[in-house]
Amino acid sequence: MKPEKIENDFRKLGAGDAYSWFSFPGGHAFPGVAHRMTFAWFDRWLGRTMM
Repeated sequence: MKPEKIENDFRKLGAGDAYSWFSFPGGHAFPGVAHRMTFAWFDRWLGRTMM
């Protein structure tokens, strides 16, 4: 599924600002910048990180 479609679907549900797409090179690697962005999303929507 394309990110644009997902974003549009979230918007229709009234949750457009809850969707975030971040793509990075490296296959299944999880570089530092991806880790920071992921946990920033958790902080915003769940109230705290899991670490």
